Formats: sequence, structure tokens, C-alpha cells
Amino acid sequence: MARKGLDQITLMTGPYVVNKDTAAEVVPHVRFRHYKPAELEIARKFIADATLPGTYYFDVYLRTAASDTIVYEMQPLDTADAAPWMLRIDAICVKPGAVWIIEFKDRLRPSLIGQLLSYASLYKTQYQPKKPILTAGVVGRDDPTLHPILQEHEIRLILSPP
Repeated sequence: MARKGLDQITLMTGPYVVNKDTAAEVVPHVRFRHYKPAELEIARKFIADATLPGTYYFDVYLRTAASDTIVYEMQPLDTADAAPWMLRIDAICVKPGAVWIIEFKDRLRPSLIGQLLSYASLYKTQYQPKKPILTAGVVGRDDPTLHPILQEHEIRLILSPP
């Protein structure tokens, strides 16, 4: 779970149940606060298509050493001051058998792989889910050069051109 004193509910948006019946009504209400414009288009299309049905949370924050220091020094506690020092997962999708950590990018690039590996490790430590953690990169453009690395780290690649 999130560190005592930090309200994990305020550190993400959701839950949003996404399936074929609800996807169209979810898309306009979800705030993709930190995405680049191309990533926002890809994310919205991915949600609208209900490619991976489940319960979604967006902008899921992860603590860092810097954010922990700021929170410790802060009186009274205000998580908004620590937020710029935190990492943010684009989305998580909770399904009956697993928690999916999802990163949206305009194209497949090494940074997507590094982010997913880092986020999965930190999420496991900070939120301690009871289900396995799976990772997915949702991209607008593929790069087969990186496919062996995706396979090595069991990262699912989902193409979702804007």
C-alpha cells in the first residue's frame, strides 16, 4: 500500500470500468494529465477499442526518495507539493488474474521498456498487489528491433495507431 500519510486515492484517477459497453462513455471523462498529445490520442483510441477490458486507474503515482524527503519535511502534509517529484504510471488495468501496468508512447522505443521495468518493480514494492504484475506498451508505431527485448522481459506490445 501507499506510505502512511499519503492518500493513494488522490494519487491516481479512477476507477473506470472499461469494456465494450462502457468504453465510449469512459474516454471523454478520463483525464490524461501528463501525456503528450500523440500519447493522448493513442491512449484514447486504446480505451475506446476496449482492447484490454478491466478496471482502469490513470496517472498512478509512485513515490521516489525525493518525494519522500519532501513529504517528511512538509508540515502540514500536502501531497500536491510532492507530486512533481514522483513518477507516474500512465495506466494500470486491474483484471481478475493480474494487474497490468501500461505505458503509452507514440512509437516503440527503449525508454518504454525501461519505464515499464522500473514501474513494475516500484509498484510491486509500494502497492503490494496480491495478483501478478504484467506489463504492456501501447504504441502508435512499431520497431521490430526491440521485439527480442520485449520478449525477454515478457512485455506485451499493443499497436494502437492514432
